Amino acid sequence: MSSDVLKFIPIILLTGILSGCYSRTEGCLDSYAANFDVSSDDACSTCCVYPSLILSIQNRYGDSAFHQNDTLINRFGQKYIILGMRYYMSDFSLYQNNNDLTVREVIQNTLTGEIIPDEIKIAKSDESGIKCGTVRTYGSFDSIRFVMGIDGKFLEEGLTTLPAGHVLEKQNRINDAQGNMAAAGIRYKVISPVDTIINIFISTDFKLQYTIRDSISETRQGQPITGKIIADYQQLLDDVDLLAPYIEIRNKVTENCRRFLIVR
Repeated sequence: MSSDVLKFIPIILLTGILSGCYSRTEGCLDSYAANFDVSSDDACSTCCVYPSLILSIQNRYGDSAFHQNDTLINRFGQKYIILGMRYYMSDFSLYQNNNDLTVREVIQNTLTGEIIPDEIKIAKSDESGIKCGTVRTYGSFDSIRFVMGIDGKFLEEGLTTLPAGHVLEKQNRINDAQGNMAAAGIRYKVISPVDTIINIFISTDFKLQYTIRDSISETRQGQPITGKIIADYQQLLDDVDLLAPYIEIRNKVTENCRRFLIVR
């Protein structure tokens, strides 16, 4: 064996040893994810972190900021306090280049076997936004569409495979005084001319669809996608006689809910 060949033998042996010691790495190989790792050898099964779809809610009372427990006066001269409001929002869709993108999280109807996007949330008067779920996209967007109220698919029997703390679990739902599911619940206290607390519940028949166009963020890879809406609490009770019969108040508040949310 020539001396030229002999001097390459240590290099060949070292290369073989190093190759035998190499360990393949696993990571996120989805370029839409926030933790995309181009250096990984193999794709992981559940490690990818995707952008959140978030609705930012600006709580207002007319031209002023709304704070739960503020003392308010309606057109009848009645003083009242909104002690709390909860309302369902559902059927979220994000549109990009006219393609409908739903959230990635899903729930299952165990009776029919149907798997549907987990796109139902409860918004609250003391919170400034809700996380609708995660989506596999980024860039610029055409619109975000959603329903104030409950899409019918969430009222079907059999949605028992739910994550812990889900808004459809019996103990977390919006229920009226008889235990029936409601689309929204408003609790307020009349201060004058009398002192009393009243709970108003909006039927699940109430559904109103909205489309956000101008206030959607343009994002880069992995960034949250946000759309902005305004909730105007003056619209709910300002023209309502708060001491009228319950049915009359409920019907008027249900009508007023159609002006409650403002989108751009």
